[in-house]
Amino acid sequence: MPFIVIDTTNDFNPLNKRQFATEVEAEAAATQELQSNPKVVLSTAKILKVFKAEVTVTAQEPAEVEPQVPAKEPA
Repeated sequence: MPFIVIDTTNDFNPLNKRQFATEVEAEAAATQELQSNPKVVLSTAKILKVFKAEVTVTAQEPAEVEPQVPAKEPA
């Protein structure tokens, strides 16, 4: 199972998106990140399951719409 490093102080850290083949690799990445930014809070986690989804979007020309004349209001 792969491992990840999670930066809980910065959701936008690209490290959060990387997977590592071994726990040793994940810990090395976490250690390197801590050396460059000692204020971060990092966790390593073992990935047990990965869920993926795929979305397909199609489009087509809309049907012609006949303009409607508004009804006249009584004066």
